[in-house]
Amino acid sequence: MVSVTLSAITVLKRIFIFLCFISFFLPTSGQNDNTIELIAQSVYNSQVKDERKQRVISIVDSIRSTGNYKYRYQFLKRTIQIAESRNDTSTKTTCLNYLGNVYNSIGKYYEAVTVFKEAIQLVGKGNVKDGSALSNLYMNIGNSFYYLKDNDKSLLYYKKSLSELKKPGITNNTYKERFALVYNNLAIAYIEKGDFGTGKYYFLQALNIDKELKDSTRMYNVLLNIAGLYNTEHNYDTALVIYMRARKYFERQQLGEDLAYVDQSISDNYLKMLDYKKALQFGKMALKNVDTSDFNSLSNIYKSLAKSYFALNDFKNAYIYQQFYTTTQDSLNSAGVLSKIKENELLSDFSKMRFADSVSAEVKLQVSNTKIEEKRKQNYYLIAVLLITLIAFGVIYNRFKVIKKQKEVISAQKLIVVEKQTEILESLKYAKRIQQAQMPTEKHIEKKLKDLKK
Repeated sequence: MVSVTLSAITVLKRIFIFLCFISFFLPTSGQNDNTIELIAQSVYNSQVKDERKQRVISIVDSIRSTGNYKYRYQFLKRTIQIAESRNDTSTKTTCLNYLGNVYNSIGKYYEAVTVFKEAIQLVGKGNVKDGSALSNLYMNIGNSFYYLKDNDKSLLYYKKSLSELKKPGITNNTYKERFALVYNNLAIAYIEKGDFGTGKYYFLQALNIDKELKDSTRMYNVLLNIAGLYNTEHNYDTALVIYMRARKYFERQQLGEDLAYVDQSISDNYLKMLDYKKALQFGKMALKNVDTSDFNSLSNIYKSLAKSYFALNDFKNAYIYQQFYTTTQDSLNSAGVLSKIKENELLSDFSKMRFADSVSAEVKLQVSNTKIEEKRKQNYYLIAVLLITLIAFGVIYNRFKVIKKQKEVISAQKLIVVEKQTEILESLKYAKRIQQAQMPTEKHIEKKLKDLKK
């Protein structure tokens, strides 16, 4: 009963997500923002980190199947914002990785590198414990630089990716598949630099892992890369042996498109070996299995057939296939123009969204700066009031000290005056006593007067 209940819940969740995606394409496109919000919030219906990661992967894969980069971008950006608000570095790292791949898909490689590096910083903080996370991010940065034709930097990051995988940890099949993928990318990067020997070495490393995993399809795809390398080195016989070996596998598995690719490669190989009849034979077989909507493959096959007929002096058929080749090239050019227009439209949409994001960020920054400025002004005001208070207190205290000193001086001067006054009075009294002592008395004067009258 438990398993049935869980299955029912899973089905309901998938139905919910499917209905959300259907709503993307309904006429009421004004509700897309709400739909994206609902889908982004649905990631956090689970409290388990690994389940949230799987939800993000499932949703991104579902949106990718629609080919709509805009909604994928909006979903990832919104989920990143929610993850930041919840301090969920694991989900944020997953979304940043997918966002970087979106940028790679539309040719914004430098933006992709910036996003991948931000994710690497989160992993470096130790908040995300995924042994393969760094390896995957380094490989994605390597892909960005490969698209930018910077082989030195692409090799640098592919090697970092390989170094992370070689650290002690889990060594399950998933990790082995990653090894094979990194080895394959390293091989291609070295070949782009013209180092065929090292390229071949890494192709063989990838091939050995695919053999160990018994992944025949990947193994034969690597073999085709090795055959192409031998072809570049003009070792046509060895290349032909590998092509034939791969052809048997694709024929046995009834993989028509892959078989068409191999037959066309064999045809080109025979042309270089000057065996025009064999080249014509495999060119015709390639034409039987090719996807007629794949103008690029059709163009290559028509070109091989035109060369083969021309070399065999069948100028009529050579002319016919040359015309077919020209027509498909024109179609490719038209498709390229349409693709470029579509790419420019996508870039325009992304530029608008990035502009909106930058405006939103600018507004937030301005609000933050305004608050900081207000806080700074408040601090300045408090400091000014404090300084004025201290100065006033200092002036009052200094005045108090001056008045106290003046009072002390006045008191001292008063004492001196009193002392001087006392001395003067004592002197006057003393002088009076001396004068009184020297002057005759009234009786003595009266006696003398009486004596004179006689």
